[in-house]
This record gives sequence, structure tokens and C-alpha cells, in this order.
Amino acid sequence: MAIELVIKDTRNEARDFSRTFIENRIVIGRSRTCHICLPDLAVSSIHMHIYLDGNNYKVMDLGSLNGTLVGKKKLIAHRPRSLFNDDIITISNYIIKFKLGVKASAFQDRNIAQVQAKEMLEAVFTDNDLVAPSLVVTKGPGLAKRFSLTRLDRNLVIGKGRHNDLDIDDRDISRKHAEIIFENDRIIVKDLNSRKGIFENGQRVETVILTPGKSFQIGNTELTLENPIEPALLAIQRAPEEETSSFSPPDHVLKLLNVKDENLFSENKIERIINADTDDEQIKTEHKDHVENLEVFEGDPLQAKESSEYIRTVEIPISEYYGKKSDTGLIIAGIILLTLSVVGLAWMLT
Repeated sequence: MAIELVIKDTRNEARDFSRTFIENRIVIGRSRTCHICLPDLAVSSIHMHIYLDGNNYKVMDLGSLNGTLVGKKKLIAHRPRSLFNDDIITISNYIIKFKLGVKASAFQDRNIAQVQAKEMLEAVFTDNDLVAPSLVVTKGPGLAKRFSLTRLDRNLVIGKGRHNDLDIDDRDISRKHAEIIFENDRIIVKDLNSRKGIFENGQRVETVILTPGKSFQIGNTELTLENPIEPALLAIQRAPEEETSSFSPPDHVLKLLNVKDENLFSENKIERIINADTDDEQIKTEHKDHVENLEVFEGDPLQAKESSEYIRTVEIPISEYYGKKSDTGLIIAGIILLTLSVVGLAWMLT
């Protein structure tokens, strides 16, 4: 039996991200090793997992910093909760709908989690214009040097010398070799009548229209347009756990959990299993069964422990006498040390 997880980022509700699984365990977090990578520092590296227990799926928060909501209830860390069809899971800005009994999809690429994480980040960055693309030196002098292409009111100049926007130390590059033009959503590199020109795929050209991953050569230097999402995603995924930022769901996320919005998820059942205040006996029974079936592990801090032992603690005040006695002893010891020092000094002088 396959399950489907439909993911929506509340910062960009125009698009859903969907994945189907036949695995018995699905790990969700911001690490690239997770089955689903949520690119957000408010998400812990290994945040939670969904797993098959017998014939039922369960969800467990794995001790994340900011926690996990199922419906409007926050999960207790390391304590499982049964999942029902159309349950809503909230992690940071992400709302995940759990669907049971879906048809298994065709074979998925092993890198689909990474591709999907990049798409999620792109959706946020596109709307908010958070990062600028970069040109990276992929061959020649200054290998791995990165130039950020921040949009200005003028074109950016590539050449040799500090007076240029992109200063490249290459003896075969002219002082003003080429310019970068921002034309709507396009980035164009144009030759400025340089001595050795611009080359694309071994052919000399006047202009190059750049797309992420595309390269061109000037002099002995090859420059590649880097997708701004890739370094941002890598930084998020590699951030140590202590850099996970504190987070509480914003008001717009909580509002989504309080109303049935068919535009958010079709056949939304957010109120199901979450709220026992209803006249529907079936929902009441389902809610009661869910609460009673919650597992309690050994050592759970919420589980009461019976004990016949009783330890009585008694506060015993310290008498002022002991304090005075200790002070007197220190004074006497100080006098003895001072006397010995004086006697020793007199003996050395004689």
C-alpha cells in the first residue's frame, strides 16, 4: 500500500510538491539524506519520521528543536501517534497532507529529494528575490572565484583591473572585455570589441545568453553561471544542528489549520481526529480510539511510576557557631604562617 505526501510551503501557496512512497519508513528533515528534504533552517536535520507499524502508519517527532504538529496538536518528542488518511502535519512553514491507499508511482530517481528541495527553495526565492545569481570561474586563473551578479542601474563590466565590476586577473583579457546586461529575466554577456573576444562551445560569438549551468570563455578563463539556489541549499543542508533557528508557526499557518480551504487541499479533513467537540459519533469514537492507542515507551516522562519508597528530606540549618569556628581557625593559621615567614627572613639575614 503506497502513501502520498502533498507538501505546501505557506510562503508560496501557488504550488504543491507531491511524493509517493512504498517504503515502510520515511524520514523528513533538512538533511540531504532524508527521503523528503525541507530546505529551511527552522527544520531540524532529522526532524521526524513516518513508519509502518503493523497495518497502521505512525508519525514520531525525533526530538526536533521546533517540534511537529499533527492537526493543531504538537507531538511529544519520541512518542508515536497514529496517522489517519488526510491528516495534516505541520513543520515550520510546511504543511504536509498524508494520504493513504494511493497508486504507487513509477520508479523515481534516487536524487528526487534533492531536486525537489531545490524546487522548493526556488519557489521562495523567485517570489522574494532573496539571492542574486553568480558567475564562477570554472577554469583558468582564479579558479573557483565567485562574482555575485547584483542588479544595478547600469551594465556590469568584465575586464582586467580593479576599476571593473568583475576584475579577472588573466593576461589574455582586455581592460574592458565584455559587459553583462540584465534584460527582464535574462542575463546577456556582450563583447566590448575585445582583442580575443568571447567563446561559447569553442565558437567566437558577440553575445551569450546565460542560463544556470551555462559557460563561456574569455581569454584563458571559463565562467559559468551558477544557480543561486545550489549554494543556498547546500548551506542549509550542511548547517550544524545548533544553527537550527527557533520557530513558531506564523499566524497565516495557524489560520490555514483552522479553516477548511478547498484551494489549500482538496477534501481537507483538518478538523477530523483533532477536535472531539462534535456531534458526529463516528468522529468521537475515532478520536477516543486514537487517544487510547497512543503508545507509552519505557522511561517516558509522562508515564507514572509506582513506588513504595518514601524519602523524607529535612532542612538542617547550619549553626552560626561552625561559621565562627572556621573563621577563627583561618585567622590562627594566618598568624602562624606570618610568624614563620618573619623568622625565616631573619635567619637568612644573619
